[in-house]
Parts: sequence; C-alpha cells; structure tokens
Amino acid sequence: MIFLYQASGGVRITETTPREHRMLYPRDEFLMQFHTIQDARKYCERMKYNILQDIKKSWTGHTPEGLERIRDAKRGHRNPNAKGLSETHKRKIGLAMRVRRGEYHHFYNQRHSPRSKMKISLGLRRKPPRRWCLDPEGHEHLVYTPFFLPAGWCWGRKRLSIRTS
Repeated sequence: MIFLYQASGGVRITETTPREHRMLYPRDEFLMQFHTIQDARKYCERMKYNILQDIKKSWTGHTPEGLERIRDAKRGHRNPNAKGLSETHKRKIGLAMRVRRGEYHHFYNQRHSPRSKMKISLGLRRKPPRRWCLDPEGHEHLVYTPFFLPAGWCWGRKRLSIRTS
C-alpha cells in the first residue's frame, strides 16, 4: 500500500504505515492510502499538492507492450498446448475429476442465481458465433463462423467412443 501524509509545506508519499510514520515524523497527518504509486501521484496533481518526498519505486505491473510480448511468446506453435493435451496430462486430469464427483464437486447442490444466469447469457450473446472444425491431423479448433475451411479440414468435433468402465 502507498500512504499519503500532510506535512508542513506539502505532502509525503511513502510506503510506511501510519504507526511507523508517526515515529519518524510525529507532526505529519495521514491523508489517504492508495494501491499504486501512480494513483497517489495523480491525486497530488489533481489537488495541486506540493510533493516533498516521493518513493523512488514506480513499477506497479506490466505495461501493455510487455503484456503483448508475453502473449506473443505463447501464441501458435510455442504454446505448450497448441496440439492438444498430452496423454499423461489427460490421465492426470481424469484422475482428478474422478475425485470431484457428487458431493465432492465444488458446485455440488448449488444453483446459479437468476442474476448470474442473465450475466452468462448476455456475455455469450455478445460473442460472435463460433463452430468446431477438425484439421487433417484430427485436432479440434473452435473458430468464428466467417471462417473458410482450408483443404482437408471439416466441420464438427471428434467423437470418441463412450467408455463403459
């Protein structure tokens, strides 16, 4: 958390809690607390406060450019799950899901509220329509409907045989 204190002649932006700050500067008065340094600085600009002391730290998260670089690093063939899950991963998921059945399932004996149902419905309506298709290797893809199938692709999903065990 970032704290803002009123001092004689201006304000101080620090990370020290009010209890710790009182020991260092007994005459300062606590004004507000913020989640990010940028918010505290914007508030001081808006209120036209004179900043006496500021924190050197300024990073509070990834920049939009940095987030885009992270996304690019995981797109396409570089994504670990680009060609579907491995057999060992599928087996682990299957074992975990066998335990989460019936009364052990996290949503057991619960219902979505009408408000939640409406939010889900509105969210899905906002999305453009999509369809499943298969590539020649048998991998499934969920694509938007104005999608022209390349040669060898077909509409639909893989239908696995139902296990009786």
